[in-house]
Amino acid sequence: MAANNQVVLIGRAGNNVSDDVRHLQSGSMVAEVRLAVNRPGKDSMGNPVTDWISCQFWNKQGERLSEFVKKGDLISVTGSVRVDSWEQDGQKRQKYFIHGENFQMLESRRSRDERRESESFGGGDYGSSQSSYGGGYNNAAPQRQSAPAPQASAPSSDYNDEFALDDDELPPF
Repeated sequence: MAANNQVVLIGRAGNNVSDDVRHLQSGSMVAEVRLAVNRPGKDSMGNPVTDWISCQFWNKQGERLSEFVKKGDLISVTGSVRVDSWEQDGQKRQKYFIHGENFQMLESRRSRDERRESESFGGGDYGSSQSSYGGGYNNAAPQRQSAPAPQASAPSSDYNDEFALDDDELPPF
């Protein structure tokens, strides 16, 4: 019988990965991202249900992850489910996590920078945010350009992109 242990997740990073890097005595390094992944459907109150899934990346992939992934970034992770088992105070314990093999950033840098900038401006922390619109610090919120006019050849109404991400389905970071 063939076995398959492959996982693909899409979610938002719940931590700055560079803060969760460990260097082991063996010389290996491991970086961990806690990924917020929404379940399909809603709870009894109509709110989305979010699962927090730990993903570990080792050595070179861990270095890349810690270099690029910050809290709130939308990423895709592929890997396999792993289980660590140990005994503590006479009780058996287990921790399930994803052993990450690959990750992919799913937001453009511009979208990510605009989101972060609007979050810091919305929080009133104007002095610590560097504006990408003037090359320096700016005490006013950036002006967004209006969206371009729709093209005459828009996709037909029966177009259904099953892989499109709806912002309502993602955790609010």
